Amino acid sequence: MLLQTVFSTVLNMSITASIAILVILLARIVLKRTPKIFSYALWAVVLFRLLCPVSLTSGFSLIGLVPAPTTETGRIEYVSLNEPTTERPAITVDIPASALNQTTDNRVEPSIDEVVAADSIDFPVTIVSIVWICGVAAMLVFHLLQLIRLRRKLIGSIPLKDNIYLADYIPTPFVMGLIHPKIYLPSAMPETEQSYIIQHEKHHIRRCDHIIKLLAFVAVCMHWFNPLVWLAFALSSKDMEMSCDEAVMKQTGRDIRADYSSSLLQFSTGKRVILGTPLAFGEGDTKERIENIMRYKRPTMIIVVLAVIVCVGLTACLSSNPQSDAEKNNLSAIGALKEEDVGKTLSELKNEHPEGEIIVSLDGFPDSAAICFGEPEAEYAYYFFGTQSGDAEKAMNECEDQLKCAGFITTANILFPDMEDEMSFEDFFSLIGVDDYEYLGEDTTAAGWLRFTYHGMEVVVNTNEATANGGWDFTGAEIVKRNAPVSIADPEIVNTNSDLADAVMFDLTTEYYDNSTDAVSVSPEQYRTETGNFENIMGFSGYWTQQIGITCGRTYYTHTSQGQVPIAESFGYEIDDYISDLDGDGTTELICNVTYGFDAVERIYVYRLHDGVVERGYINEETVFSPSDIWGVGAIAERYDAEQKKFLLTLTKEDGSTQTHEQSDYTHFVWETYADITAASSGQ
Repeated sequence: MLLQTVFSTVLNMSITASIAILVILLARIVLKRTPKIFSYALWAVVLFRLLCPVSLTSGFSLIGLVPAPTTETGRIEYVSLNEPTTERPAITVDIPASALNQTTDNRVEPSIDEVVAADSIDFPVTIVSIVWICGVAAMLVFHLLQLIRLRRKLIGSIPLKDNIYLADYIPTPFVMGLIHPKIYLPSAMPETEQSYIIQHEKHHIRRCDHIIKLLAFVAVCMHWFNPLVWLAFALSSKDMEMSCDEAVMKQTGRDIRADYSSSLLQFSTGKRVILGTPLAFGEGDTKERIENIMRYKRPTMIIVVLAVIVCVGLTACLSSNPQSDAEKNNLSAIGALKEEDVGKTLSELKNEHPEGEIIVSLDGFPDSAAICFGEPEAEYAYYFFGTQSGDAEKAMNECEDQLKCAGFITTANILFPDMEDEMSFEDFFSLIGVDDYEYLGEDTTAAGWLRFTYHGMEVVVNTNEATANGGWDFTGAEIVKRNAPVSIADPEIVNTNSDLADAVMFDLTTEYYDNSTDAVSVSPEQYRTETGNFENIMGFSGYWTQQIGITCGRTYYTHTSQGQVPIAESFGYEIDDYISDLDGDGTTELICNVTYGFDAVERIYVYRLHDGVVERGYINEETVFSPSDIWGVGAIAERYDAEQKKFLLTLTKEDGSTQTHEQSDYTHFVWETYADITAASSGQ
């Protein structure tokens, strides 16, 4: 919810500013005998912290007095009101589609327990957020009404000179206006007092105090719930006025302290400060202002130099955020990995690492092998592209001057050196400063994998438990281990590398045309691209294209008023697609048997036309078999038998026994939108 996100940001800004306020309160004691301009200058840091959620990092930041993680956007997060593990939307999972990395999306909805847990957290946070925004609105409305009342009092004011006006119904001089500020004086003010009071107000304008006061007012409205912010507002206003008093004393050639104090008493005693006015002459503690005026004397040079040192030092230490542990240890943003290696060509890395070799890693991604280069037994390998088939070594050798390092395949502790042996998702993402992530659920072929963006790169983490035979078991425990396989890569470089490699691995310059429109089962002997035509799939006609290799990928297109639109896709070690009208509604469906992955997972996908939208369906296996018997992704084999017109499912249990299920309709299917083709026109 946007309001919760905004309030969470404001709350963390308020905590950060509170630290700065406490430090400046101590500094004001040290600077008590120095000119007030130095105390006033320090409040700029608080204003910055109250209005700006991000900052640069520094090794000397005093904000680190209260430990808190810094996000990758430079924002400190003491409190998180946006719980990523309980408040996450339906997850889109990329499933391998072909040797050219075509994808099919599965959608996994959060469980009922997750929804209930999220609601239990969301409700009080929502209430608090609403109370906060109501407080902001109330303050803005109240002061707007005060400003309207004041403007009514200024009707009939008479210009004195320049931007100075006389008004009958105001109790004290003040400055009003933002772009072209004006000075208003009470009509009854003696001319003898006007000169230094006008000088006082003009000094406010020269320093842009009227703008600063407005920003301070906005900050108070945003952080009205924080008493330290109210205290800072009052003290900064006092320091502003006293520093302006001192400036007038300094600029006037004669001693006007007595007359100036008398005027201050006259316009303050028994007079209420005008709430809607940004700058009023009578503001602040009158007694303290007069005492400061009466003891004013020009500061010595040594006092000025020391005060400047204190102010500059505190400003630097309070305006910057603390460094992350990686920065303190001179590590890059991606841990112990070398950021400068990303973007280097394979030939450059070969020259730098003569002992390196081409590595095919199965740890970095859930849906393909990672083609890498690196030295044996190294902590990480340089990642270039992912594929499910093809002569990757040939592509790496022939394109070594064009292929660039896209990232790394490594383990979690190398990428995130400060992580513990085991960390919950909440603690892990809090440590690395990431707010959003995808956790791939048990109903997907990528169960147990995490995917998120970190410093502009895509990270994939395997949270599954390693098995003795080199596989992975899904545990469902939302825990990240130090030795978890991890990949981090720049998606743009990966895509470029994939295009270069595919052209070599699959010889995409050779085209083979096949006009067959029947169900086809292909076991190719060479890599090639095929195209063909089809008729009456979901009532549409069009053409299909496919890439053939060790695995295949076919996409079906039809023509619409907007151009060519894909209406279905099939993939696997062979294309095994069928056209049938199983639901008897007079419109055919496309049924695809797909086999993919290193463990030859068998699945069924069905494409149908429903209310003008193409939907893709898959079987929810947990509604067919007991979830406790489904030990992994490859536990169930699905197949559509075209002769029997039945869906056949076989569950192989861990003890080796099997359980079968068959159906001839779409019971147990889950449907999702694939394409909106209401404007499609068949056969055009």
